[in-house]
Amino acid sequence: MMNRKAYLDQFRKMDLFKDNLDEFDSSREVVQELIDEYKAATKSDYLFWGQNKPETAL
Repeated sequence: MMNRKAYLDQFRKMDLFKDNLDEFDSSREVVQELIDEYKAATKSDYLFWGQNKPETAL
């Protein structure tokens, strides 16, 4: 939906999204990382998950 710019007009009226839609991209990354961690939590090597992953600044 983001590629098609569907329903974005309502968001562009808000100050947060007036200049750009970076907040959406950031949210997508956070949700994807959470999904990845939930999947990793089902595996036996979960204790070591993320140790080789570079730290990201929020």
